Amino acid sequence: MRFSTILTSIALVASALSFSHTCALAQGRNNARADATILEMAQAYQVRDRKRLAQLLPQVRGTVLEPWAAYWEMSARLDNASDSDIQDFMTRFANTYQEDRLRADWLLQLGRDRDWEKFNREYPKYRMNDDHSIRCYALLSDHLTHGTSLQAAVADAWLSLKDADEGCASAAERLVKTEPATFPMVWARESTVVAAVNVTGRYAKTSVTQDEYAKLGVRLWDQKQGKRLSAKVCVLDGVRRTCALADTKSGTADLNDMPRFNLKPGTSGWLRFTIGGEIREMPFAALEKGNPTVDAVWSDLHVFTPALLAIESWIAAPDSERTPNAPVMQTPLTKSEADRAVELLAAYRTANLTETRTSELEQKSVTLDGKTLRWM
Repeated sequence: MRFSTILTSIALVASALSFSHTCALAQGRNNARADATILEMAQAYQVRDRKRLAQLLPQVRGTVLEPWAAYWEMSARLDNASDSDIQDFMTRFANTYQEDRLRADWLLQLGRDRDWEKFNREYPKYRMNDDHSIRCYALLSDHLTHGTSLQAAVADAWLSLKDADEGCASAAERLVKTEPATFPMVWARESTVVAAVNVTGRYAKTSVTQDEYAKLGVRLWDQKQGKRLSAKVCVLDGVRRTCALADTKSGTADLNDMPRFNLKPGTSGWLRFTIGGEIREMPFAALEKGNPTVDAVWSDLHVFTPALLAIESWIAAPDSERTPNAPVMQTPLTKSEADRAVELLAAYRTANLTETRTSELEQKSVTLDGKTLRWM
């Protein structure tokens, strides 16, 4: 009787261990499938493949990166989405970065469509407040709705821009029409008459001519002395938060037929290639002026893993939502993943400093606690 009981106990333990092992293997396979799906959705979002995004979304329900997957799917079809679809997304992912990121996308669309009723209803909920164009649309809406003067606010927004955008251009154009004598910094886009002398050339930096760029060419091969591959390639230069995107050529394309990216001499960074659902990268050193070419070999590239994709998404979140105890920060990393994560953080910090400290660099001065230090 005792021997039978022992055998029964052993059988139960073995069965439990076997079941646990089977569950672990199944969970591992599920995680791998979800990771591959997320990577494929990231690629589909880059080319705004709405159909593919809709097909893949159900496969990542309940995963840690579902908010990003749902954002990509909704953002790609935002121009055709119903208000109820958008509000359902906002409710489901309330108080997340993805919710406010979609709200920013929607506000930009509402501004372009001049739908001020919906814009005014949604704008007070916008938490990040980091988009100049949305701010300018808000100023324009306030002016059209309540007659508020645009002069000071639009002038500040316009002069702080590095690149013109539709929202601030629209607000500035409106200001030219209503208060032309007080805002001589822009011209109405349809007008050939200006209300002031254009002194831009006295103060603007000399623009870089085509001959002064490093025109980086990119080819991708399956292996050394192999065949060329077609892939999405983006250049991450360590300064901009977004990448310049193009397609590599494949097959029997002329060797000189390749995408080229105009970059400033001295630029260094990473080339990121996407084929199917897989993302791989390689660094490139400081470029010289001219026509440098990079021949990348797919089999030699660094794999950009789902863990790194999650960290990159965390880095892109606003400071208030980028908490150190977020689930993504608890994910174990390999040494190579940890090294790349440090580079991603450094690139973000560089881009942030470039945006926030440009005026100090241009004025060659630093002000701290009311004291200003200048350098030559």
